[in-house]
Formats: sequence, C-alpha cells, structure tokens
Amino acid sequence: MSHDDFLRLLDFLDSKMFDYKTTETGWNYTGLIFDYLFENSVFSIDYLNVEDFFSDKANCKINENERLSTQLCDFTAEQIIRFFEAVILLLHKTQYYTNEDENPKNKIINYLKRKGYNIIIDEQSVTIKDTCVIGEGSYCIVKKVTDSLYKKQLLNMYQSDVEQCKRLKYEFENMSKLADVTGVLNVYEYDPIENSYIMEACEKNLYDFLNEHIGLSVRDRLNIVLQIVVALNAAHEKNIIHRDLHLGNILKKGDSFLLSDFGLSKDLSVIRSLKTTSTPKNAHYFLDPLALNNLKNYDALSDMYSVGKILEYIMTYDGSLLDDEINFIINKATNRIKSKRYSNMSLMYDDISNVINNFERQRLEAVTYDEIKNGIWNNQTNKRIMELINSNKIAFEIVRLKLINFAQIIIQMPPDDQQLLLENLEQNYIDATGYGGFANYEIFSTICYQLLLMGVRDPIQNICTHILEGCSQYRFKSNRQYQELIQKGIIKQSA
Repeated sequence: MSHDDFLRLLDFLDSKMFDYKTTETGWNYTGLIFDYLFENSVFSIDYLNVEDFFSDKANCKINENERLSTQLCDFTAEQIIRFFEAVILLLHKTQYYTNEDENPKNKIINYLKRKGYNIIIDEQSVTIKDTCVIGEGSYCIVKKVTDSLYKKQLLNMYQSDVEQCKRLKYEFENMSKLADVTGVLNVYEYDPIENSYIMEACEKNLYDFLNEHIGLSVRDRLNIVLQIVVALNAAHEKNIIHRDLHLGNILKKGDSFLLSDFGLSKDLSVIRSLKTTSTPKNAHYFLDPLALNNLKNYDALSDMYSVGKILEYIMTYDGSLLDDEINFIINKATNRIKSKRYSNMSLMYDDISNVINNFERQRLEAVTYDEIKNGIWNNQTNKRIMELINSNKIAFEIVRLKLINFAQIIIQMPPDDQQLLLENLEQNYIDATGYGGFANYEIFSTICYQLLLMGVRDPIQNICTHILEGCSQYRFKSNRQYQELIQKGIIKQSA
C-alpha cells in the first residue's frame, strides 16, 4: 500500500476520532477520543491509560490535540501498520459505541483488505499482514509481484542504513555477474529508491524441501549437492565467493536447486569490505569456524566447508547413516586445516560423481541379480554375466548368490555364450565351492542336471556331464542326479 493510501486511511480515522470532548470542569474542546474508547474497554484494567496502551501495542506516542494525519505523516509504512493494529484492537474491545454500525472498525478492516492485507484478530492482539509478502529474512522481505517474479526489498528499519543499502546493491551486482550460471537465481532490475530488486520466483528453500521429503534416495541427495557444487564452481571461476551458504538460501525451482542471497558475497577482483549482520537460522552450522570472528577470513575454501556441512546435513537429516565414501568427502571438505580441503569445487564434484556412479552400479547389480534369480534373461543380465565370465568370477557369484536355478538363464543364452560360460564353470567350480563348502557342489550339479534334462547337445552336454560327475564324488544328492541321468540314458557313465 502506498503512503498516500495510508494518509487517506488516517484522514478517515481523524473524521471518526477527532471529535468534541469535555473536561471535568465543563470546558469543551476538540481532540482524539481514543481515551473514551480505552475507558470503555477491558484494557483499562491492565493499562494505566490510553498512552500506556499505545506505547505497549504500537510503540508510539499519540497527542490527543493533534490530528493523526498530521502527527503520523512521517511514520514509515511499518510503523503505521503497527499503529492500526492497536487501533483495530481497541475498536474491537471497546463498549463505547451503543450502535455497532457507528464503530469504524469494519470500514478500516475492509479498506485494508482491498489494499492487499489480511487482518487476524484474537483476544489480545491484531496482526495485519501484507498478502504480497511471502517471506522475511534478517534484513529484507520478499514480495510476490507475479506468479513468476518476486521482489526482494530492504526492511523499512534499514532503508536509511547505508551499509545495508550497499549490501543489497552489492548482492544484486554479484548475482548479475552470474547471470549465465544456471545454478544461480536470476535477478533482473534494481530500484535504488525503494532499495529492492526483481528476481525469479521459486517454490521453497532446501530446508523446507527436506522436511517435506523424508527418505530421499542417496542418488537424489547427492544430485542436490552436485548442483550446488557446479554453481559454486562457476561462481569461483568468476572470482565470486558466496560466504553465506546454508539451507535457507538454496532455493528449489522445478527440478533445480539454485543459489541465492549473495548479500555477503565477495568479488575477489574488487577490494571491498561490508559489515556482517545477523544471519538467518541455521547459518552458524554451515559457516567455516575459521571465519567466525572475521568475515574477511572467508574465502573459496570456506565455501568448500559450507558445502561439506550441507552434504552432511542432507545425508543425515532424517536419521540416515553415512556411507564411508561420503564421510570421506565430508571430512575432506570440512577439514579444519584449509590446505587439506579440496583445493577447488571440481575435485569435490569428481568424488561425488564417483560415489553416485558406484551407488548406481550397485543398484543396477542388485536389479540384475534379482532378474537372474527370477530366470529373466535380457541385455542387461547378459552383459553382467559376460563381465563375470571374462573376469573368471561367474562360478564364485553363483555360489555367493546361491543361484541353484541358473540353468533357466543359461538355456536362454546363445549357444556360443553357453559354451563359454560352461567352460568357465568347469575351470573354476571346484575353487568356487570354498574351503569346507562341500554343500556348494550341489549348486553346480543341479545346474548341470537341469541343463541335461533340457536336452542340451555337445559340446555343452559333455561339459555338463563332466561337472556333474565331478560333483557326484563329494555329495550324495549330486551322485543321485548323476545316476538318474545314466539310468534315463541321457548321459553315459565314464569308463
């Protein structure tokens, strides 16, 4: 709401509150009748007088002999809001009006609603909220302009603070320098009059996102951190460090997570020093302890520390345990000795990527092994089987996974691959049973027994017979399988 709108509302209140009054001695004069409203309200029990009431509720002093539009004309919008919260509360509680239609409360409320405010009334207070304001930080508010654009504006209390004005302008300038970095929030225009800038709208910050998504996969968690690392790497290459990384200024937009709030950022190509102010909730947890006492000590390796702590939080916020590889990355990024940290974001990116690849490989292996156990043969299972054959590990994996029905997979393979696999089993099955693992011979004998019952032909039939015969020397079950096939005439007993 504009200042003129507030003055119009003050003029209306003057028309209702600036009225004829009479002193105890019978002298007539005109003045504000807030004291009449106060004396006819429950507040007269707890407060000394109406001046005490306004001092407590609105932190202001009202002169009853002067019109509001005159004495409050220099108030900031925020101060006027606090004043009207007190006025509405007083109007809501007073018994001064015998006819409720004479009470100006509803007209004031309706006017504020038309101007984009919500009014919340309870027993002890009134809150007037600008519906355009969607968030508030330590020194700024964020307002919705359109569905796709927000405005970040300095709080009224800081509008005359030179350092805070410089900080917001500095933030805008550095983010503008990173306009070509996809992982940084886009900003568009700066208004030096109201100390604000326009930025792209986002859905929520990372802290809120994580609270709403418990049990994210390792891959999803690491991909969030990778986006942060990529954006920071690009910023560092342009000699810009962030210095204020935490969950509150990493914003979600679609599937992307963007860096914002470069208010404490430092352009290393410009010698500049800004005073630090209070930081948003949780920021201390992510701040490099070597820079706690002096923000000037904060450098690119301090950003590295913050990313390490963010990684730690993302991996453990819901009680999940740290993997050794991830724990190594965290410890390296947050080492108290800066020289032992990653020297740049690219190196951290490589290690995180390797962990993702390892987890993906393990996930695919788990899926592949489930398919193999269920007798499903496809390109992926065939690829994994051939890798195991070429590394002489197929026999050992059959034992480890107890693939007693592996014949269902072998029979679906091309004949040349079948022969290659059986030749590899023949070469390694004895070693694969393991020391004292005589029961494992039954796995190989059963595979060969099933293949022979399926009617495989030489040379595969000959290899299966040889393996089955070898196993029959160690296990009764294997021997029964061997003798059964001889009796059925499927194989011949060796001489």
